[in-house]
Amino acid sequence: MIQVTNSLLIYVIAAAVASIFLIIWLIVLSLRAPQKTISRSTLIIAFIAGIASAFLASGAQQVVYTFDILRLGLVGPNFSAGNLGDILNTIIIAFFFVAITEEGVKFLILKQYLKKNDVNQVVDGMKIGFVLGLGFALVENSIYFAQFYADFNGLSLLLKNVFMRGVLSTLAHGLYGLVMGYFMVIARFHASHRLKFLWQGFLVAVLIHGLFDFLLIINLGIFSVVSLIIILAIIITWYNQRRNLELYLPITIGKEKVSIPTFLADRSEFEAFLSKNKTADRNKKGALENSDNN
Repeated sequence: MIQVTNSLLIYVIAAAVASIFLIIWLIVLSLRAPQKTISRSTLIIAFIAGIASAFLASGAQQVVYTFDILRLGLVGPNFSAGNLGDILNTIIIAFFFVAITEEGVKFLILKQYLKKNDVNQVVDGMKIGFVLGLGFALVENSIYFAQFYADFNGLSLLLKNVFMRGVLSTLAHGLYGLVMGYFMVIARFHASHRLKFLWQGFLVAVLIHGLFDFLLIINLGIFSVVSLIIILAIIITWYNQRRNLELYLPITIGKEKVSIPTFLADRSEFEAFLSKNKTADRNKKGALENSDNN
């Protein structure tokens, strides 16, 4: 009973530590995308869905491992980059055993969740996907942190492992979900190419995840860090450009109405932009009238 209690306490502490890194990335998200384009309850449910997806993915991996479906070997300490067998086995583990199972479960859950929510902006799908990924990372990191403690080999190594995994893995899972959320909402806007964009979202997430894990397994973790930085830079650049488009797409300039190109006018995302700008335009006009009256 005491052993069970101690084990439970370790996992609780591990979850608390994992939550710290999760909160850090949530703060970063709120600073980079402060606009309230989606309700808090929607994001909370997405987070819970991410937690559920972690347990489901773990179960799927256990089935694969138990029945040796992929005929997995182990990448041991004598891994050789010149050994074709080691390379192939590492690819199978990183891309098929880990990436496809984990991203596959998240894909199915995120797809159903977005289907039931009225998401009319790409950035909304990205936020939901990011938060879902953070929920997944919370469970996974809690398990790893508890394992790090069980395999204790010195405080400095423990802190290093916790910090690196807390920062990198949390961000990585958030980005995988964000990428899928982006493509899923794009698929909603382009019904005739829906399957194409859905597949693209899934495959891009799997490739990014698989590459990240592959580089870590073969002890080239620095390149995993570089890959995350590049992806993060691309996303931030895209978001800044999209915000500029939203801010400088007014419904009127003075008394003249702006005509929106046909290929944009039928997009519900841009309708949302215009709706917000109509409100802002009315508020600005009302403020000017009040100042004139005064």
